Amino acid sequence: FFFLMIRRPPRSTLFPYTTLFRSDSKNSAEIMGIFDQLNHEGRTIVLVTHDSEVARHAARIITMRDGQIQSDENI
Repeated sequence: FFFLMIRRPPRSTLFPYTTLFRSDSKNSAEIMGIFDQLNHEGRTIVLVTHDSEVARHAARIITMRDGQIQSDENI
């Protein structure tokens, strides 16, 4: 999964490192809460993940397979 939450021009874009989500589920939920708040404040979050629980926070999900876009949906 590749997802974007777009709100502002690229100058306020965050590209978090995906190992942040390899911790326990409580910490992962807390981190996603922080990202949700930052997005609500107008920041763009670009995150690549294989975790559908993380991806469900997105406003847009781009699914890729073998380097090709399989789907692009606004949630």
